[in-house]
Amino acid sequence: MTGPVIPIRAGSGPDPRRLGAEDWARGSTFLEFVDASGALRPRIAAAFRSAAPSPTDLAVVAAVKRTIRIAAFVARGDFEAAANAAHAEKLVAAGRHLWLRVFDPEASADLTARFLPGVDPVSSQFAFFVEDGRACARWGPRPAALRARCDAVAPHLQAEVRDAYYASGDGRDLAVEWCALLRDCIGGAPLAPNPGH
Repeated sequence: MTGPVIPIRAGSGPDPRRLGAEDWARGSTFLEFVDASGALRPRIAAAFRSAAPSPTDLAVVAAVKRTIRIAAFVARGDFEAAANAAHAEKLVAAGRHLWLRVFDPEASADLTARFLPGVDPVSSQFAFFVEDGRACARWGPRPAALRARCDAVAPHLQAEVRDAYYASGDGRDLAVEWCALLRDCIGGAPLAPNPGH
């Protein structure tokens, strides 16, 4: 679900440890992102349509009562990152308190430096923030199931494995991992990457 730009934290002036309203406003809604995706637009739309989170995961998302903002860092032309954003958008649309915006890592290098220090690749990374703008979790660059499949084949075959995964994927692997992260955010856990990501 995407929505209006609303204040993330009280006070004025930038705080490097928190995502401020002015930072959030620099992102695009998922629809704006899709509209600006050029040749990738049909594939991103197909990834969104194919996403089918389980009823259990949809219930977890629907039960979230804290406002959680999710910054998706998607490099221009990176289909894997865009497909993850499409699967994420389908999941967060089930919740009233989850908001997703898409950021170009190159144009938002200051945000990636603040919230994804030392992370490589930056594209297909997602940072989660609670109401006051404090980061509570991050995820990326791909679901653990896909990472395991890629790790099991020779490097020159990994692109083929990745493409096949997203061609037939329904986003459920991402949904399961995200629901675990959302539980951490609801509990107010400090910033913690998903293990192995």
